[in-house]
Amino acid sequence: MKNNPHLILMAFSLVLSIACSEKKNDVKTNAPLKEISANLTDSEKSFQLWLKDTLMQLKSCQTEVGDFVDKKVVLVSEDSMNLSIKVYYNYKYYSKTKYPKEVFKTLELLKEYGEFPNNNDSISYVYYWEFYPSPIKAQSYELLFEIKDLIKKTQIKDEKFDYIRGRISNKEEYDKKGNLILSIDYLWEDNELKKVERKTN
Repeated sequence: MKNNPHLILMAFSLVLSIACSEKKNDVKTNAPLKEISANLTDSEKSFQLWLKDTLMQLKSCQTEVGDFVDKKVVLVSEDSMNLSIKVYYNYKYYSKTKYPKEVFKTLELLKEYGEFPNNNDSISYVYYWEFYPSPIKAQSYELLFEIKDLIKKTQIKDEKFDYIRGRISNKEEYDKKGNLILSIDYLWEDNELKKVERKTN
Protein backbone atom coordinates (compact mmCIF):
# COMPACT_ATOMS: atom_id res chain seq x y z
CA MET A 1 0.00 0.00 0.00
CA LYS A 2 1.40 3.39 -0.97
CA ASN A 3 2.03 6.04 1.66
CA ASN A 4 -0.49 8.87 1.73
CA PRO A 5 1.33 12.21 2.28
CA HIS A 6 -1.69 13.65 4.11
CA LEU A 7 -1.90 10.71 6.49
CA ILE A 8 1.84 10.91 7.15
CA LEU A 9 1.51 14.61 7.95
CA MET A 10 -1.33 13.83 10.36
CA ALA A 11 0.78 11.10 11.95
CA PHE A 12 3.66 13.49 12.54
CA SER A 13 1.32 16.10 14.01
CA LEU A 14 0.33 13.44 16.53
CA VAL A 15 4.00 12.72 17.26
CA LEU A 16 4.64 16.40 18.01
CA SER A 17 1.58 16.61 20.23
CA ILE A 18 2.81 13.62 22.26
CA ALA A 19 6.43 14.74 22.35
CA CYS A 20 5.39 18.23 23.47
CA SER A 21 2.98 17.15 26.19
CA GLU A 22 3.08 15.73 29.69
CA LYS A 23 6.84 15.87 30.21
CA LYS A 24 9.91 17.86 29.29
CA ASN A 25 11.82 16.34 26.38
CA ASP A 26 15.28 14.88 26.42
CA VAL A 27 16.55 15.96 22.99
CA LYS A 28 19.90 14.41 22.15
CA THR A 29 22.04 14.20 19.04
CA ASN A 30 25.13 12.08 18.54
CA ALA A 31 26.71 14.90 16.55
CA PRO A 32 25.81 18.42 15.34
CA LEU A 33 23.47 18.50 12.37
CA LYS A 34 25.39 18.14 9.16
CA GLU A 35 25.58 21.02 6.75
CA ILE A 36 23.40 20.38 3.74
CA SER A 37 25.81 19.26 1.05
CA ALA A 38 25.49 19.65 -2.70
CA ASN A 39 26.34 15.94 -2.96
CA LEU A 40 23.08 14.92 -1.33
CA THR A 41 20.10 13.73 -3.33
CA ASP A 42 17.00 15.92 -3.47
CA SER A 43 15.19 13.61 -1.04
CA GLU A 44 18.11 13.77 1.41
CA LYS A 45 18.22 17.59 1.21
CA SER A 46 14.47 17.76 1.75
CA PHE A 47 14.74 15.47 4.78
CA GLN A 48 17.53 17.50 6.38
CA LEU A 49 15.61 20.77 5.93
CA TRP A 50 12.57 19.14 7.52
CA LEU A 51 14.75 17.71 10.30
CA LYS A 52 16.24 21.09 11.19
CA ASP A 53 12.79 22.67 11.47
CA THR A 54 11.39 19.72 13.41
CA LEU A 55 14.17 19.75 16.02
CA MET A 56 13.50 23.43 16.64
CA GLN A 57 9.86 22.59 17.36
CA LEU A 58 10.79 19.72 19.67
CA LYS A 59 13.37 21.74 21.60
CA SER A 60 10.88 24.56 22.11
CA CYS A 61 8.66 22.29 24.23
CA GLN A 62 8.93 23.24 27.89
CA THR A 63 6.18 21.28 29.57
CA GLU A 64 5.91 19.76 33.02
CA VAL A 65 6.11 16.15 34.19
CA GLY A 66 2.94 14.13 33.63
CA ASP A 67 1.31 11.11 35.23
CA PHE A 68 1.74 8.55 32.45
CA VAL A 69 5.17 9.16 30.88
CA ASP A 70 8.55 8.32 32.46
CA LYS A 71 10.67 10.02 29.82
CA LYS A 72 11.00 11.03 26.17
CA VAL A 73 14.13 10.74 24.08
CA VAL A 74 14.81 12.28 20.68
CA LEU A 75 17.87 11.02 18.80
CA VAL A 76 19.43 12.11 15.52
CA SER A 77 21.90 9.87 13.70
CA GLU A 78 25.47 11.08 13.10
CA ASP A 79 24.81 11.58 9.38
CA SER A 80 21.57 13.50 10.09
CA MET A 81 19.63 11.01 7.99
CA ASN A 82 17.55 9.48 10.75
CA LEU A 83 15.37 10.84 13.54
CA SER A 84 13.97 8.60 16.26
CA ILE A 85 11.57 9.55 19.04
CA LYS A 86 10.84 7.32 22.01
CA VAL A 87 8.13 8.00 24.59
CA TYR A 88 8.24 5.73 27.65
CA TYR A 89 4.83 5.12 29.21
CA ASN A 90 4.39 3.65 32.67
CA TYR A 91 1.20 3.79 34.76
CA LYS A 92 -1.35 1.82 36.75
CA TYR A 93 -4.82 1.29 35.37
CA TYR A 94 -7.82 2.53 37.33
CA SER A 95 -11.28 2.49 35.78
CA LYS A 96 -12.19 5.94 37.13
CA THR A 97 -9.11 7.65 35.70
CA LYS A 98 -9.52 9.87 32.64
CA TYR A 99 -6.76 8.91 30.20
CA PRO A 100 -5.30 11.03 27.39
CA LYS A 101 -6.00 9.78 23.88
CA GLU A 102 -2.49 8.35 23.38
CA VAL A 103 -2.91 6.14 26.47
CA PHE A 104 -6.52 5.30 25.62
CA LYS A 105 -5.48 3.98 22.19
CA THR A 106 -3.17 1.41 23.77
CA LEU A 107 -5.84 0.37 26.25
CA GLU A 108 -8.26 -0.07 23.35
CA LEU A 109 -5.67 -2.19 21.55
CA LEU A 110 -5.42 -4.50 24.57
CA LYS A 111 -9.22 -4.63 24.77
CA GLU A 112 -9.42 -5.70 21.12
CA TYR A 113 -7.36 -8.77 22.00
CA GLY A 114 -9.25 -9.57 25.18
CA GLU A 115 -6.37 -8.34 27.33
CA PHE A 116 -7.87 -5.22 28.92
CA PRO A 117 -6.26 -4.55 32.32
CA ASN A 118 -7.99 -4.83 35.66
CA ASN A 119 -7.83 -2.16 38.35
CA ASN A 120 -4.33 -1.76 39.81
CA ASP A 121 -2.62 -3.58 36.91
CA SER A 122 0.59 -1.87 35.79
CA ILE A 123 1.06 -1.04 32.10
CA SER A 124 4.34 -0.05 30.46
CA TYR A 125 5.46 0.34 26.85
CA VAL A 126 7.46 2.51 24.47
CA TYR A 127 6.00 4.46 21.57
CA TYR A 128 8.71 4.49 18.90
CA TRP A 129 8.81 6.60 15.75
CA GLU A 130 11.59 6.53 13.17
CA PHE A 131 11.88 9.05 10.33
CA TYR A 132 14.17 8.78 7.31
CA PRO A 133 14.39 10.25 3.78
CA SER A 134 11.59 9.34 1.39
CA PRO A 135 12.09 8.44 -2.28
CA ILE A 136 8.73 10.10 -3.00
CA LYS A 137 9.20 13.71 -4.09
CA ALA A 138 6.00 14.92 -2.42
CA GLN A 139 7.21 13.69 1.00
CA SER A 140 10.10 14.86 3.15
CA TYR A 141 10.30 11.61 5.09
CA GLU A 142 9.12 8.04 5.58
CA LEU A 143 7.70 7.04 8.95
CA LEU A 144 7.96 3.80 10.92
CA PHE A 145 5.86 3.40 14.09
CA GLU A 146 6.07 0.61 16.65
CA ILE A 147 4.95 -0.16 20.18
CA LYS A 148 7.86 -1.79 21.99
CA ASP A 149 8.15 -3.60 25.31
CA LEU A 150 4.39 -3.72 25.94
CA ILE A 151 3.99 -5.26 29.39
CA LYS A 152 1.00 -5.73 31.70
CA LYS A 153 1.76 -6.65 35.30
CA THR A 154 -0.89 -8.14 37.57
CA GLN A 155 -0.53 -9.24 41.17
CA ILE A 156 0.32 -12.81 40.18
CA LYS A 157 1.98 -12.62 36.75
CA ASP A 158 3.64 -10.48 34.08
CA GLU A 159 2.34 -10.50 30.50
CA LYS A 160 4.60 -9.43 27.64
CA PHE A 161 3.13 -8.62 24.22
CA ASP A 162 4.76 -8.34 20.79
CA TYR A 163 3.43 -5.63 18.46
CA ILE A 164 4.12 -6.10 14.75
CA ARG A 165 2.72 -4.08 11.83
CA GLY A 166 -0.19 -2.56 13.67
CA ARG A 167 -1.29 -5.60 15.63
CA ILE A 168 -0.42 -7.73 18.65
CA SER A 169 1.09 -10.97 17.40
CA ASN A 170 1.68 -12.94 20.58
CA LYS A 171 1.82 -12.91 24.39
CA GLU A 172 4.08 -14.57 26.92
CA GLU A 173 3.06 -14.95 30.57
CA TYR A 174 5.61 -15.20 33.38
CA ASP A 175 5.17 -15.90 37.07
CA LYS A 176 6.68 -13.50 39.60
CA LYS A 177 9.85 -15.59 39.67
CA GLY A 178 10.38 -15.01 35.95
CA ASN A 179 9.38 -18.48 34.77
CA LEU A 180 7.52 -18.72 31.46
CA ILE A 181 4.12 -20.30 32.14
CA LEU A 182 2.13 -19.60 28.96
CA SER A 183 2.71 -18.48 25.37
CA ILE A 184 -0.12 -17.49 23.02
CA ASP A 185 -0.23 -16.51 19.33
CA TYR A 186 -3.02 -14.20 18.17
CA LEU A 187 -4.42 -15.07 14.76
CA TRP A 188 -7.15 -13.30 12.79
CA GLU A 189 -9.21 -15.53 10.52
CA ASP A 190 -12.24 -14.06 8.70
CA ASN A 191 -12.21 -11.09 11.10
CA GLU A 192 -12.36 -13.43 14.08
CA LEU A 193 -9.61 -13.49 16.71
CA LYS A 194 -8.19 -16.87 17.62
CA LYS A 195 -5.78 -17.50 20.48
CA VAL A 196 -3.44 -20.42 19.84
CA GLU A 197 -1.44 -21.69 22.78
CA ARG A 198 2.18 -22.64 22.14
CA LYS A 199 4.09 -25.25 24.10
CA THR A 200 6.42 -23.61 26.60
CA ASN A 201 8.85 -26.54 26.82
